Amino acid sequence: MKYHARLRAHSERGSYDRDTLHEILDESLICHVALVQDGQLFNIPMLFARDGDAVLLHASVKGRIYETLSNGSDVCIAVTLLDGIVVAKSAFHSSMNYRSAVIFGKAEPVEGREEKMSAARVITEKMVKGRWADCRLPKENELKSTGFLRLNINEFSCKKREGDPVEDPEDLGLPYWSGVIPLSLRNDPPQVSKTDRGRMDLPSYVRDLKIN
Repeated sequence: MKYHARLRAHSERGSYDRDTLHEILDESLICHVALVQDGQLFNIPMLFARDGDAVLLHASVKGRIYETLSNGSDVCIAVTLLDGIVVAKSAFHSSMNYRSAVIFGKAEPVEGREEKMSAARVITEKMVKGRWADCRLPKENELKSTGFLRLNINEFSCKKREGDPVEDPEDLGLPYWSGVIPLSLRNDPPQVSKTDRGRMDLPSYVRDLKIN
């Protein structure tokens, strides 16, 4: 299948640079996975991680995503980072500042115990860096029930909007406020589980975690 990764609308905002793609993927915590199974379209939010020049997904081996993608079906993965609400003097020019990426291709199942353990480590470290060395590692039955998929990054596009609103010249004198309301994802102070209250110290990698 020929994939159409080139941007059509606002192509001036596009980028096909791999460093830009990697930055977006590394900052994003959630992706949306679009696929077709038995003629029905699905778009599913998932955790993911970048591993070099590939994207790793994980799912139940009995689930829709693993069953469909491990059989060679096409997949489209999208991620979006929201950086601000753009408030223009006109409703038409109001917008969002964002960074996004879309990747097309076919995923392959990750086979072998060591390879699956490596994929589990990469995804775990994506969520909380330092956690893999401080948790119980997957048991054999857990590895067997979990499917990992690797999508090598070949066809992709990135898109970004930044800066102030774009105003029509005749609107500049209108008595309406315009500007940008910045947005960011951040983490609040950690909340210890009920079972660990009063008996566990807060690990430094949790205490020092900063998502912004």
